Amino acid sequence: MLSITIPPSVGFNPPTQNAGEVWNAGYDLSLGWNDQIGDDFRYGFNVNYSNFDNEIKNLGGLDQLPPDNLLNEVGGEVNAIYGLKVDGLYQESDFDTDGNLNSALPNHGFGTIQTGDIKYVDLNGDGELNNDDRTTIGSTISNESWGFEFFSEYKGIDLSISFIGAGGRDVMLQGDVGWAFYNAGKIQEWQADYWTPTNTSSPYPRLHPASSHPNWRVNETWLFDTSYTRLRNVTLGYKLPRDFVDKINISNARIYVSGQNLATWDNMPDGIDPLVPNFTSGSIYPVTKVITLGLNITF
Repeated sequence: MLSITIPPSVGFNPPTQNAGEVWNAGYDLSLGWNDQIGDDFRYGFNVNYSNFDNEIKNLGGLDQLPPDNLLNEVGGEVNAIYGLKVDGLYQESDFDTDGNLNSALPNHGFGTIQTGDIKYVDLNGDGELNNDDRTTIGSTISNESWGFEFFSEYKGIDLSISFIGAGGRDVMLQGDVGWAFYNAGKIQEWQADYWTPTNTSSPYPRLHPASSHPNWRVNETWLFDTSYTRLRNVTLGYKLPRDFVDKINISNARIYVSGQNLATWDNMPDGIDPLVPNFTSGSIYPVTKVITLGLNITF
């Protein structure tokens, strides 16, 4: 369903229509194996991988919907992240002796800037940095996923291991979770690598305790690739010997230790899970690591 574009002067919410067309195409791969060696050793594994492409084919006659931080246009992905490209940070050489931006550089239309601020790309080449220079900088869609499971059993001892992962999605961090000292708030360890006159090659701009700043627009600096692989579960168990369980008048008994979310390999800042929602400001709960010791008894 799409909202019909109507002039704001109408004064009503736009009606919706059954329009638009989105194309998805991809593939799924799966491989499994089970085997037994001798009388005592049994093992197996499962591997899966999927990938797909997403493309908007039709928007009810429009080339694109009015964008905000997300862009929907014909030929692009659904809800592409729409923002500014980045060309490093402003350095002292970008300003004259009076502190004015060199005339050869585009005029900064987002407010007063200083050395250590983010240098945006004048994408349309008009000499002005403004919202017209925005473009697609990321994807909100995880178009890849993978998994691996392994299990084995030998003389009453069993072991299972599982991994999961996904790729293709980007996440934009903002507010308290993305910007150091936002609204005079806190700073995280990864944000400590900020620009100073003695740390000019840092990836993050100078500190600025405010609730609004040109550095805090939607741009590539705060965009992170959420591709990850997670050790989802490891379980080690031991089935007590038959002669022992017979003595205590039970059918079976198995003791086990299991760990969930034991490790994650990703590209995110320390302490931020790759599954956080896009444009999050910090209202998130971390993924917990769980260790369980258990006993299964069958009477």
